[in-house]
Amino acid sequence: MGRPGLRIGERGKITYFQLDDGSWRARCYYRDSRGLRRELTVRESTKGRATTALKAKWHRKSQDIFNGRLGGEGVTLAQVFDSWFEHLEKKSRRTGHPRLRSINDDRYVVKNHVLPVAGNWAMDEITVGKLNELLWSIPTTDGCLMATARRVQTILSRACAYAVAPELLPFNMGRETERIQYKAPEPSVISAEDLAEVREVFRRWCDHPTRERTPILDIIDLMLATGCRISEVLALSWDKVHLDDEVPWILVDAGTNYEPGKGLYIDTTKSGKALRIALPTFAAIILRRRLDARTDSDFVFHTATGRPYYLSSVERSVKYAMADADHLSHVWNGGFRSHSLRKTVITAVERRHGLAAAARQAGHSDEYTTRKFYVAPNLETIDYTGAIESIVKMEQPVLADAA
Repeated sequence: MGRPGLRIGERGKITYFQLDDGSWRARCYYRDSRGLRRELTVRESTKGRATTALKAKWHRKSQDIFNGRLGGEGVTLAQVFDSWFEHLEKKSRRTGHPRLRSINDDRYVVKNHVLPVAGNWAMDEITVGKLNELLWSIPTTDGCLMATARRVQTILSRACAYAVAPELLPFNMGRETERIQYKAPEPSVISAEDLAEVREVFRRWCDHPTRERTPILDIIDLMLATGCRISEVLALSWDKVHLDDEVPWILVDAGTNYEPGKGLYIDTTKSGKALRIALPTFAAIILRRRLDARTDSDFVFHTATGRPYYLSSVERSVKYAMADADHLSHVWNGGFRSHSLRKTVITAVERRHGLAAAARQAGHSDEYTTRKFYVAPNLETIDYTGAIESIVKMEQPVLADAA
């Protein structure tokens, strides 16, 4: 009768080989949690050290087998992310969710904040503690990048969940990391006075006669007229503009997007929804003026070649236009943040028509997103003095006795 085979979680006898350079290789076989026979080897300068190193390696491996953890040896975190993003892209092409834009944004975050530190980590060596150290290495000492660290935590939780199925991890370690407490700043809006000055700066820059310039004033004004994202305004085409109806309107169902290796292309909106938005009078005047001067391009805002503008091109033009307007540096804290215009519009709609109307204008599925991220706090004075004075009757103020 033959010798019985190794049972799951059991290793065989250690064998030794002396190499030509005098070092020693120790080897043994073991049975993993799937019942597969695998080899375990180490190489050290002496036979005794090889024995110690192999036993230590087997100790770690046996713990992984006991916990149901398999296959992580030799697989790096970077490889898991590559496989996960490929899986998400296939899923997106089949179902439309998640959107490719979101996948590319997550890939960018991982490339810049995870892979430089942890890309070469072996999956069988990852612990919750190491992931915590990774997350807390992202924020700076003055508290910057806390939002980025929170986003990385979310991405890690999803990636680790993906790694559990092939038993690269015994459980979702990303979900068990210490929660990063981050409170998003309250939405801020641009005052009417500052907005008027910014528009005047843009007007002077656009009217400069030296060369053709990016029409940043018209782009900004259309954002203010609709509350759309800047990518949606840049992707607006003439077949979506309806100026002859009793109430002029536009159909917003696309946005510009940029992908490395693919360049600029027209995508769906961020939410994937289409919105029919009525135009105020000043916006209809702008579009009629641009329609009268229309060339062969299908886009309302386009370059000399007829293509839509890159967002970076608009941002660069805003930077040049604001270069001499130091008194307005507080508006965007030294950098162009187009979303502040969207928040300004959504807040104005909320003040006049309520939160539900603001959510519809923004294209949000729920009012929570609108209230939390888009509507500025209402600091109006609470004045119910009439009701209070009706219960307290005083013929004259009560004054303290003079000292």
